[in-house]
Amino acid sequence: MVDVKAILNALLFCKNYGLKNVMVESDSTLAVGWVITKSNRPWKLLNDINQIDHLISEVNCTRAFHIFREANTIADSLAKEGCNRVAPLVEVLHSAAVLNS
Repeated sequence: MVDVKAILNALLFCKNYGLKNVMVESDSTLAVGWVITKSNRPWKLLNDINQIDHLISEVNCTRAFHIFREANTIADSLAKEGCNRVAPLVEVLHSAAVLNS
């Protein structure tokens, strides 16, 4: 499920950039439920969810919760833009930061 991968990638990003005390927001109630609760997790996603469990403690994720897509228009528009982007957004932002320094 793409929503689980999104949570996993967000937490990997936090780990790689040394971000701590983060909160996870997702518009997928199912993915958030699997992150919060250890029961009824689909076996096909166990590897990703187990990685999420480990990363949650590593970056000290304080909370994971559902947020309606309509309440988070910036993240929704970035996600839509990311689907059509050739270069990763992080790479583009990093390049822009280097050029501006």
